[in-house]
Amino acid sequence: MKVDREERANLSSQALRMSLDYGFVTPLTSMSIRGMADQDGLKPTIDKPSEDSPPLEMLGPRRTPIPSGCQTE
Repeated sequence: MKVDREERANLSSQALRMSLDYGFVTPLTSMSIRGMADQDGLKPTIDKPSEDSPPLEMLGPRRTPIPSGCQTE
């Protein structure tokens, strides 16, 4: 789907508003965490995908661990 610059700006603005309203992060938005440090003064490491990386859904199925009590053999 190709869109012109003005429509792209409008769609990006709408995605930003929705992400703020509903509390989610998209490839068009990001989340900043400030003031976080643990007891030793260490700050968390946050991995951010590069701009040109494909969405995680396109990288393949995720392996979800199954608790040992729920496994069937």
